[in-house]
Amino acid sequence: MLFGRFTTTLGLCLLLLAQPAASASPGLTEALAARLANAPAEVLGFDSQEISMAAEDRELYAVYHEFAMQPLWVSDVGTGIHARALVDAISDARSHGLYPRDYHLDALQEAWDARQAEELARLDILLTLALLAWVNDISNGREQPRASHPDLFAEAGTGRADPVQVVRDFLAAGDPAKYLDALHPQHYYYRNLRNALPRYQALVASGGWPQVSTGATLHPGDSDPRVAALRRRLAVTGEYTGAEMISEVFDPELVEAVTRFQFYHGLAPDGVAGAQTVAALNVSAASRLRQIEINMERWRWMSHDLGNPHVMVDIAGFDVQAVLDDKPRLEMRAIVGKLHHETPVFSDRIRYIEFNPYWNLTPSIARHETIPRIRKDPNYLESKHIRVFDGWGWDAKELDPRSVDWNNVSNPGRFKFRQDPGPWNALGTMKFIFPNEHSVYLHDTPNHDLFARAARSFSHGCIRLSEPADLAAWILQFNDDDTRWSMEDIQAVLDSQERTVKNLSRPMDVHLTYETAWVDMEGALHFAADIYSRDQRLEQALYAGDGAP
Repeated sequence: MLFGRFTTTLGLCLLLLAQPAASASPGLTEALAARLANAPAEVLGFDSQEISMAAEDRELYAVYHEFAMQPLWVSDVGTGIHARALVDAISDARSHGLYPRDYHLDALQEAWDARQAEELARLDILLTLALLAWVNDISNGREQPRASHPDLFAEAGTGRADPVQVVRDFLAAGDPAKYLDALHPQHYYYRNLRNALPRYQALVASGGWPQVSTGATLHPGDSDPRVAALRRRLAVTGEYTGAEMISEVFDPELVEAVTRFQFYHGLAPDGVAGAQTVAALNVSAASRLRQIEINMERWRWMSHDLGNPHVMVDIAGFDVQAVLDDKPRLEMRAIVGKLHHETPVFSDRIRYIEFNPYWNLTPSIARHETIPRIRKDPNYLESKHIRVFDGWGWDAKELDPRSVDWNNVSNPGRFKFRQDPGPWNALGTMKFIFPNEHSVYLHDTPNHDLFARAARSFSHGCIRLSEPADLAAWILQFNDDDTRWSMEDIQAVLDSQERTVKNLSRPMDVHLTYETAWVDMEGALHFAADIYSRDQRLEQALYAGDGAP
């Protein structure tokens, strides 16, 4: 009984904490009711670009009904600490790649000193609309991408927060500024991009950087008038730090600067200023700024809790990191899906690692690649150590491939093609499995030559790893003591050449992301090519008709 009285008292205390800060006069309450009765979002012209004004009005009605139609943020003497904290956060929107005007900062500031009941009611409603828009955008991301391209950005804008709960939580915050500051992603991926923003905002404000004229490829030692322009361009972004600015000779110091720029932009770091390098140099500062903003938006779409530890795959950057305590502990090169076989974006958990694996060819690969090769070469399957089964069940019967008339197969999907373990296996020595609807996973490869390429989109969608054994050892160190494996244990299994499945006692979070701007382990900002044209389409969704840089 005592416990029941305690919980009832606690509930009442929490409810009281989530109440408007000050009581309002009858005149202010009446003015608020009159405003709410007349499509306030439309009358005030508050267009969040996320939902319709009618939907905004429905959210307003739900909120104010919950709080007995009382003002939430203002009293007869003006605004309270919650209103001030919200306006301060919105004023700082550019530090998150967002725009204060989207939350009607000017209208809020113009109404800030209101003292008449009618204007105070208007300010209170504006603050509520701004709060709902801000909380959704800063914590979940904007919804236009999913609305514009549901097939491409299914992970975006997964749903607006409950408006009543948003207001209740904010009112209950003892430190409203601290509460608002905790809404955005707190991990280092987002934090580092946010730290990079001011520099590019300043570059845009100062006019960006000079262009380098197109022309013949510039090689080390060349003398050309364009070399001086190349120096000036690289000096703006810091790759070139030399004192000589007018020399037209492509000297070693400039070669080093060009090589550094190429490395930071996903190009072959050969120190030669060819067409690709010049094109990357001439991408405007405004475009690079938006590239950073777009990638910050992607991080807001994701769960802010990425798991500790976790594995991060950057599809556009051809990179995989193993992360513990918000710091990358291991990094390696990756090969990802080629165009029309794009690696999907999603999160899951690695459940087990299969050593010396079989490779079950996908029906698409079998239909479009394997069967046509069998028709040309009857010995193809034998040469590749591929077996054929009549069905996909565990008890499916193995077939003699010569008993099948491959020229007249009407239903190729009925056959399962399985490649045996060995040095010929397309998956190499191991694969990391996180069961998913896309049938993608991380794996080794027998062909490591492609990792030397700068751009590495060559797979059918799965992610090939340059150092898979290192990743396996890193992951397995987190297994329970009696199931933990060392690198020596892994090597012994590989040497056995027997298929072995190692379950994870602690499944590991894995995230497949598409990052075209990121900060590396040394603090350097990188930009990647938009290999799947996703930046382009996301920019159209977020900034359509927008005159901002």
